[in-house]
Amino acid sequence: MKVLDVAVLPTKRSFPPRLLIMILGMLLGLAAAMTWVITKTKWDAVDAGNPRKVLATEVFTTMRASFPQFSGNGRNAHSNGRSRRSWWKKSGNENEEKLTDEDSGAK
Repeated sequence: MKVLDVAVLPTKRSFPPRLLIMILGMLLGLAAAMTWVITKTKWDAVDAGNPRKVLATEVFTTMRASFPQFSGNGRNAHSNGRSRRSWWKKSGNENEEKLTDEDSGAK
């Protein structure tokens, strides 16, 4: 076996450019957050009786019910072995009538 060149370890990493990835990720996250806030503000400003908003709300509600495993913010009844409704009743909260079946993750 014959060694042609001795291996030389690099002193500086050349790829991936971590600073560039970090800056682009931060800008992308900031743009996504700003888009979310502007869109949410405009959505909330639309009248609840607007036919487009009624249709969109109905479609999103139907889609959410079709995919209970993708419920938001841990609202799934299976997340900790009991539903929010059972926790709500055990907590002794007097505002129980404000909780709906949709909040508890029930079908």
